[in-house]
Amino acid sequence: NIAIALLYRLWSDARLLLVLQSVVLAAGAVPVYLLAHMKLRSHAWGLVFALLYLQTPAVQNANLFHYHSVTLATTFLLSTLYFLAKLGGSGSGSSVRLKVLLSAFLALLCREDVGLVVLLIALVHLVPRCSRGVAWKLGAMALAHLLLCFVLLPVLGGQRTGNQVVGDPRMGLLGLGPGAILRLLVLDPTVVLRTLATYRNALYAVKLSLPVGFLCLGDPLLAAAAVPTQGGGLVYAD
Repeated sequence: NIAIALLYRLWSDARLLLVLQSVVLAAGAVPVYLLAHMKLRSHAWGLVFALLYLQTPAVQNANLFHYHSVTLATTFLLSTLYFLAKLGGSGSGSSVRLKVLLSAFLALLCREDVGLVVLLIALVHLVPRCSRGVAWKLGAMALAHLLLCFVLLPVLGGQRTGNQVVGDPRMGLLGLGPGAILRLLVLDPTVVLRTLATYRNALYAVKLSLPVGFLCLGDPLLAAAAVPTQGGGLVYAD
């Protein structure tokens, strides 16, 4: 947000946010192309996946639905995944690890709950030996970010942790607050399951995955990392 504020000195117009969001989101096609090219060893397939990313309705709708800082995190998270994948190849070294951490750091600056995404990505990459070292650092950075955003800053601001959405009926389960949700998961998980296991949510998941041919099922553990940001639509009341 500080960097965006500096850009406002050059062009003090709300349209700056829309242009910036479009440029950054479109730039996500670059790590998608590089990742597909590296895995499939084909420039053609790299272009196919880059175009598929740009044509995905979820990406286009996120860009058209006003400005949201979390939308910018998409490109930075894709870059994080690309550099993590590059660690297993030849020529990887300290510079690639630095790029992993820098990409993740930029993603964390976009919104509070991105820390959960980065943490899950770190957990998935603890298994491969080539990425284990940087995964620990990613996890530590994500935990520090979550602690800062959800504990320290609310306390310093005189708010209860998680108080921002408590009592808001539009938030569904999220409106109960983190403490109440944890108690439900332990004492009566069926309430959470009944909320999630609905026709509306199944249709939402299908619509989200269908345009990319359900490719997310190829790596369900990594796909689970998107739950903190994309899964919010499963528990909202509206």
